[in-house]
Amino acid sequence: VNFLFPNALRLVNTCRHDTTIEQLNLFVLGDMITGWIHDEQVRSTDLSPTEQARMARALLIAGINYMVDHGNFKQINVFCVDGNHDRMFKKKSSSNRQAESLGSLVYLDLAMHFEGHPLVNVVVPKSIDGLVSMFDERYLIRYTHGDAFAFSGGNGISRHYTAVLKGVQKMGRDIQELQADQTLLGHFHTYTAGQNFMVNGSV
Repeated sequence: VNFLFPNALRLVNTCRHDTTIEQLNLFVLGDMITGWIHDEQVRSTDLSPTEQARMARALLIAGINYMVDHGNFKQINVFCVDGNHDRMFKKKSSSNRQAESLGSLVYLDLAMHFEGHPLVNVVVPKSIDGLVSMFDERYLIRYTHGDAFAFSGGNGISRHYTAVLKGVQKMGRDIQELQADQTLLGHFHTYTAGQNFMVNGSV
């Protein structure tokens, strides 16, 4: 994590040789915390879920502040969704997910920490999906954790590629306004990209 933000800024500065970049959009896609959702995790995790939440908050604040101090951005947007491992109970809740998520607690505290900041805007949607328009509202991005996408056949990368592809297509059919140009998600912890989606790998 200590290398993530400096390396990201190094890439941005490389691109700045050819174009102007004044805005940073940071997507935090969940599972920064491993809750005690399985019995073995109570014994195997080095930190308790609350200790992990404190560390996640500190790391996010430090990373965002690094970009504020060194990035020369005019605006920094931080878009956050919780993950399925962030939850406090073994069974996932479909109706009260955010209230039972330590990840959401971290994000909401992050939003309070940067409230009124001249550069930083933290966005925490109340649903498991968020939408943001970019490039003068000509490009729509959906961001979600991805655990709502069910596996179906295959194995390894091909298995979760199929799950994501079908999940993105289904969201577009079910909810017309969610036909995004690009869908960003985590959950599968392996970098994978398709024509209209990208799965971020683990940090």
